[in-house]
This record gives sequence, C-alpha cells and structure tokens, in this order.
Amino acid sequence: MCPLQFTLVVRRGVILGRRDMLRKLCQMLVVMLVCLTVVVSIGPVRADDDTLFPLPWKAYGSDGNLRQWVVINSVSNQNIYAYPGEIINLKTFFSIINLANPLERQQAFLIYSWTPYWPPPAGYYYALYDAIPGLSPGISQAVDVPIAAPIVPGTYYVWFCSSSGYNAQTAINSFSNVLPPLSHVAITVTPRNAVAFLVSNSPGAKSTYSGVAGQAIREGLVAIGTVFYTPRLQDFQGPVSEVTALKSRIIWIICAGEERADVEKALRKSGFAGDVRYFEGKYVDFTLSDNDSEISKPFSKGDVVKYHLLLVNTGWMPLDAVSADLAVSRPGLTPIGVESKSLFIVPTGGSSMIEFNWLVPQTIENNEYLLNTKVTGYEGPGKSGFIHEELKSSMIKIGSFALPIVPIALAAIAMIFIAAILVSTRRKTSGSQNRRGAQIPSGRK
Repeated sequence: MCPLQFTLVVRRGVILGRRDMLRKLCQMLVVMLVCLTVVVSIGPVRADDDTLFPLPWKAYGSDGNLRQWVVINSVSNQNIYAYPGEIINLKTFFSIINLANPLERQQAFLIYSWTPYWPPPAGYYYALYDAIPGLSPGISQAVDVPIAAPIVPGTYYVWFCSSSGYNAQTAINSFSNVLPPLSHVAITVTPRNAVAFLVSNSPGAKSTYSGVAGQAIREGLVAIGTVFYTPRLQDFQGPVSEVTALKSRIIWIICAGEERADVEKALRKSGFAGDVRYFEGKYVDFTLSDNDSEISKPFSKGDVVKYHLLLVNTGWMPLDAVSADLAVSRPGLTPIGVESKSLFIVPTGGSSMIEFNWLVPQTIENNEYLLNTKVTGYEGPGKSGFIHEELKSSMIKIGSFALPIVPIALAAIAMIFIAAILVSTRRKTSGSQNRRGAQIPSGRK
C-alpha cells in the first residue's frame, strides 16, 4: 500500500469513528430526556388528607421508624369511602431490596388501625411478601388486597409495614405498639343510608330541622352530621364544603328559597355526587286577615270604622318591627284619610293585632270607599335585616243606600194604567164579536 492510500484509509476511519461517536451521544441524550420526563411525570402523589403520606413512601418498622429499603409505590385508592362491612379491593405496588446481606429474609404487610390489640391478631393485617428479595434492584410486586371495612362508621387507617423476621408471623408479632398517626391509606366508613343536614341557623329553620330530622329517621336514614350557616352569609362555599366533607350519600338542605341557586352552585363546585333534598322557606314572611264581615254594613257620617288586621309571623325569623299604613279613598282617586300603626317584636309563629279606627267625616259623600293597607315587616334591629311586604284591601259603604221610592211608585202606577187600558180594549173587542154572532142569516132556519 502506498503512502497516499494509507493516508486515505486513516482519514476515512477517523471520519467513521466520529460519526459513530456522534450517533451514540445522540442516543444517550434521548435516553436521558426520556428518563427525566418519566421522573418529573411520576413525582409523589400527594394525599388529600394531611394524615396520609404522599406516595411513593417508605414502610414502618416495628420500632415506629421508616425503613428506607421497603417502599410502597402506589395504591389504587389512597382515600377510600365504604359502607359498613363492605369488601374493598385495594391494589398495591411495592418494592423491597436487601442493603447488605443478600440472604436476609424480608416481610412486607398491611396493618389495620381498627385492630383490637397489639400485636394485631389474624384478620387485622395482610401479608404482602415473605421471601428473600436480594440486593439491588431487589423485587417489585403488585398485590390485590381484599379488606373488609369496619362495621362502625368512622375514619380508619392502613399502615404499610416491614420487618426482617424468620417468617411472616414472627414479623407481625414484633409490632407490639400502636404506630404513629401518619398512615398510607385512609378508609372512611359511612352508613349505607347516611344523611347530612345543611341548615340555616335562624329560629324557624331550626324548628323545621327538628321535623325534618324526624322524617329522616322514619325513612331509615342515619344522620352523620349537621352544619348550620348564617342566613346573611353571601358565600355558601364554606358551609357546603363542610357538609360535603361528611361524605354522606344524601344531603338535606333547609334554606330560604332565594338562597337555593347559590347553594346549588356551591354544591357543583364541591363535586357532590349524592342526592340533594330541599326544604325551603322564607326568613321574613307573614299572613294578614281582616274583619271584613264586621264592616260590611253601611256606615253613617260621624261613625268610627274599626278595621282590624291579624298578622301571623309565618317566617323563620322574628319580626323586630312592623309598620302598617291605611289609606281610605274612592277607587282610583286620591286618599281622603290615612292612618299609620307600628308593632315591635313578633316572634316566629307569633301573631299580633293591628287596629285602625277611622272617623267618617261629616262632609264625605255617600258612596263606596276602599280601605287599602300596606304592612311591612322587618327583621333585625333598626330595620336592618330582611324585609317582607303585604297589601290588603276591603270595601266599606258610607250613607243610606235605600231604593228610590217615588220613581218606583210612579212606574207602578204607569204599569197599572197600561194594564187597565189593555183589559178594557180586550173587553170591547170580545163584546163586538158576540153581537155579530147573534145575527142569523135569512137563508137558514
């Protein structure tokens, strides 16, 4: 081979070697990016409850400390809601390695917080692993765990634990003390027919709540919590979040009708998927009845018209003040008499009488007149709270409304005169017909 050929071969080898190196560098870069993406995307799964570890997390040892080489990577559901006695299928995925001794036997298991004593007896733990995992990378396994939820409603916890015993039973027996409160899984047990209440703390709503709670019992429902809220609270997210956190299957809401839209909006935000039943009312409401039958007779000038209104507080709040205004007028005309009355403190379910005494003027025309009343009820001191208004009308008669005697008498006389003329005319016609009938024609015998 000549020197020129040798030089070309060397240069070609150098170029090919650089290309191969560049290709390998690119492959390594891609692998690093993929690994970084996986690490970032996996991250720890944060628990919703501050009593839970974020997963992945380490196992408890019998001394209450965490064992770095035994890790539970994930579970199918870290916050579980179940009925009493319901069988829960919990999917677990965990990893175990031996740090120094490659022949050391390791155990991994779950312990339930509702164990009656320590060490936990059979039925209050579940063995996940009992073997020799070896040095790194060790083993990773997925195990499905059937768990029977406790019978008594409440919140319970599941601990992921580990030990290095001769066998699983030896490892379990080493756990003779209660574990720390932080756990790996939470189980909330609610009655199958659980109901929670969201109630306005107004007096009438609380009274309604007593009846509704009794109805719930008759329907076989078990109340697991009641949340009372302030009527004037504009943001319902707080009390709604509090009542939905009880995890009941049904929420009964006792609220004012005008608040229902805001409550439903807060329920949608909280993601409540159960049933909702409403019991609506009004914070300020009342009925009015009058003595209409007692003022139906005609009144004379100078008489006193005693007009009474009975107010019954049918709302949920006491009425701190009531104002009533009376106006007397011909229909559609300007009032000729006005009067005002005031009441104070009408309790929920209570009643009070409003009395108007109107003196009929001497100068008034005999006619029919309207009694128009406007009654306004206020809740809160200084008329600062809720308001409700009712209108009531009644009709009275002023003066004598006897029938006009003279025109009627003249009409009667005229009718008698016309009847007499008709009778006389009929008699004359009848007599003429009789005379013609008495004349016999000459051709007949």
